[in-house]
Amino acid sequence: MDSILTPHSSPLLSEPPSAKPSGTPSRLAALFKTVSGDPASSYMIELLEAERCVAESNALIERQRRLIEELAYDGNDIISAQIVFDSLCVSLSLHVQARHRLRGTLNVKVA
Repeated sequence: MDSILTPHSSPLLSEPPSAKPSGTPSRLAALFKTVSGDPASSYMIELLEAERCVAESNALIERQRRLIEELAYDGNDIISAQIVFDSLCVSLSLHVQARHRLRGTLNVKVA
């Protein structure tokens, strides 16, 4: 297993994530806002989506970390696997920032 960038060589890329998003956060928020009429509810929907993305990113990072360990143990090149790992970490950071922003927005609206 030299490269993780092909669907046949990587469990990370060959299996879909277990948690599939049911829609984009803005689409869900717009739908809920239309139904409820409460703008704070749309932020809550977006926050829940951000929380799900953080959890999913953490799981993918852990899975990729284990894959890198296995590749290194078997003496394979880990450069591509490390690039994917780094990208997952950046994605996690963006999801955490979104979660933090939404929590702040909701805290201001509640106060």
